[in-house]
Amino acid sequence: MKKIISILAFMLILTSFSYGQSAVEPEYIATYKKLFEVLGAKDVYKEIIAQTVTTFKQRYPDIERSLWDDFEKEFLEASLDDLISMFAPVYSKYLTQEDLEETIAFYQTPSGKKLVESTPMMVKECMGIGREWGMNLGQGIAQDWIDEQRELQVSSEKEL
Repeated sequence: MKKIISILAFMLILTSFSYGQSAVEPEYIATYKKLFEVLGAKDVYKEIIAQTVTTFKQRYPDIERSLWDDFEKEFLEASLDDLISMFAPVYSKYLTQEDLEETIAFYQTPSGKKLVESTPMMVKECMGIGREWGMNLGQGIAQDWIDEQRELQVSSEKEL
């Protein structure tokens, strides 16, 4: 039952973005859609869905794989236009129509295209570096804590 509730909660979170969003001009939505396209966000969306489903398959092995496959297929076939329409109000709070147009213009330049093309590899490499940094930092903090505990133990033993 917990598994089903978790799945339903996940689906609810994904679909709840539309609530509380204000109306945005159709021109803004169309421009935002173009930005979404030039950024290669559709491919990122597909990758996120695939990774999410893989995680759920591992976390909930008792649920039939065919259900997960259907779940993934439904999300991948879902209209990204709906998602774009739900995200547009958020963007419109921070970026004007002109901001979007200028951003699109940049991403259509050779440098912008190179940035879009290189970003997934840079993020992957940086995530590895960040993971290693975090592990080292965490180990250092843990070691400091262990050392402090030992010192406290030695001090309290001396007091006895």
